[in-house]
Amino acid sequence: MGEWSKSRIIFLAIGVILVGVGVWMILPSLFN
Repeated sequence: MGEWSKSRIIFLAIGVILVGVGVWMILPSLFN
C-alpha cells in the first residue's frame, strides 16, 4: 500500500506540473 500510494502521488504530481506548465504557456497567447 505504501509503495502504491507513493507512486500514485508522484504520478499525480507530474500530471499537475505538466498541466500547470501547459496552462502557463497557453494563457499569454490567449490574452495577446
